[in-house]
Amino acid sequence: MKELLLILFISISFGVCSQQPNIVFIIADDLSCDDISCYGNERIKTPNLQKLADEGITFTNAFLTAANCSPSRASIATGRWPVSNGQTDLSTGALPSYNVAWPEFFDGIDYFPEILKKAGYYTAQSGKWHIGYHWANASGPVKIGFDHTDNKGGQSGCGNWVQVLENRPKDKPFFMWFAAHDPHDPWTAPKVHSLEDVTVPPFIPDTKYMREQLAKYYDEIHRMDTHIGNVVKKLKEQEVYDNTVIVFVSDNGRGFWRSKSHIYDSGMKTPLLVSWPAKIKEKQIGKQLISAIDLAPTFVELVGLKQDDYTFQGRSVLKNWLDDKSLDLNKYIFSEQNWHGYASHYRSVRDTEGFVYIWNGHPERSGIGNKAFVDYMIGLNDKGELSEFQKDPFRFPRDAEELYHYQTDIHQENNLASKSEYNAKLKELRKVFEKWQKLTGDKISKNEIPDWYQRPYSDEKPKKGVWGDPPGTRNYKVGKESKVKRLTGIN
Repeated sequence: MKELLLILFISISFGVCSQQPNIVFIIADDLSCDDISCYGNERIKTPNLQKLADEGITFTNAFLTAANCSPSRASIATGRWPVSNGQTDLSTGALPSYNVAWPEFFDGIDYFPEILKKAGYYTAQSGKWHIGYHWANASGPVKIGFDHTDNKGGQSGCGNWVQVLENRPKDKPFFMWFAAHDPHDPWTAPKVHSLEDVTVPPFIPDTKYMREQLAKYYDEIHRMDTHIGNVVKKLKEQEVYDNTVIVFVSDNGRGFWRSKSHIYDSGMKTPLLVSWPAKIKEKQIGKQLISAIDLAPTFVELVGLKQDDYTFQGRSVLKNWLDDKSLDLNKYIFSEQNWHGYASHYRSVRDTEGFVYIWNGHPERSGIGNKAFVDYMIGLNDKGELSEFQKDPFRFPRDAEELYHYQTDIHQENNLASKSEYNAKLKELRKVFEKWQKLTGDKISKNEIPDWYQRPYSDEKPKKGVWGDPPGTRNYKVGKESKVKRLTGIN
């Protein structure tokens, strides 16, 4: 009876679509927002992502909740911030070697693939996983949400996607979680881009070596793009493309200096492309402020269920998908940066006026977020070959508070926190952050995970293999979601 009512509800809700919409969710690994053609990098070869953008919506203000893999993916799956679902830090296959017990995940928390499965969808996961203790494969309670899981797909992680589509039951709507290994290093894709094709961000030194690495990274983006084209081709062959919602995002920024594992836009801003030929108009630009935790409630509402029946802290942005004149549904969104080889406790608040407030729980430490290119950058720094901006992650002590206008200062270079004309905005966002922190129970753990790698220019020795507790004290228990939503939302 419930299934019949669900189908009736969806038929009324979506009008011309007599069938439930299919969903293909594609997530890249270590891809920065500005490294695909539809976000302005015209030298990079991403024709299939460009077609998705042309056939739907390109969102320009979408942000993740964490700038590293595991917490970002877990946050998308649960519709909750990392501090509120138990997956705050990087899943690492090293833990079993050190006999470290992993904390529980998703305790009493809804997980949207399982919701779709219970609603009659065939659900499948293919490619990279990287959530939870068994980081290479979906396992335990998480696996229950999928009818099929695999970590196949070759070096790209994309090679089994078409086969999963071919093997799906044809009498059910489907949800696919397609996760690439591309463009995560090591970069193995065939050469497509030249050094001249590369756009070097100002916080990365423009050297021949860095251009070579960026070109290899571009090549992996192109390889992933080719696989996305194969998925679209198969959907068209199966005559389900028009009624399939395709959503493309990244889990965090490029695996380069001051990008991945950093709280700034270079690590936290994601591409967000949404295509649905049957319902979404072509060539739209969505400027609404969207958080990654909004995806889970959006998918649930998309299939006709009520987002408030679940433990999501995000809010459905389906109105933004279906109505390009819709206002922002979020007034504030929040992000975290926790351990990724180096101890870290950053938090940020972004608002609809284009400001981002950053709070640093450890201003006594340098700003190193991960070990990518650290040795190379030390070499350049010691020779005096880095600009002040490029060597900023080495600097300590750091500012406890930072304020930027991220829509104009796109790389977050000019900290406004000390300027008197921005006092009111600083106080507003600080107050909002403190309220969020209280609602979520977020605080620095007394037994936080230490540095596993040597922090540059520091005498403190790393403690590789030593684990600890997540921020706060098991803050991911369910509660206060309605208060959280009122804090983030405009209406």
